[in-house]
Amino acid sequence: MNNCPIEEKINQHHGRCSKDRHRLITLFEENRTWSAAQLQIMMPHTNLATIYRNLTLFKKIGFIAPVPIHGNEIFFEKNNSKHHDHLVCKNCNAPECIPCPIPKLKKHLLELGGLCS
Repeated sequence: MNNCPIEEKINQHHGRCSKDRHRLITLFEENRTWSAAQLQIMMPHTNLATIYRNLTLFKKIGFIAPVPIHGNEIFFEKNNSKHHDHLVCKNCNAPECIPCPIPKLKKHLLELGGLCS
């Protein structure tokens, strides 16, 4: 496995970085949003409970953050200090990261509706 900072942090405080954890880190490095169900589709041999445990760990150590959108499903993305907003697809309800269209307004949450790519 690669020695990336997040893997080193996991190794220091929470045990080893398993193949499942490494795969999840790789998926979040794509800088997109993921739900647990979407992650399980990408990792069909991984138990959903394992995915949730790793999401909880990643959130605890600050690697990922929940995406504040409306709807029943919780989405997560890599915790990025650069502000951006989200387009929520009307077909699949998945949020997609978009550049902030109103950069002069420093603190806000903007959720736009549309169709994802």
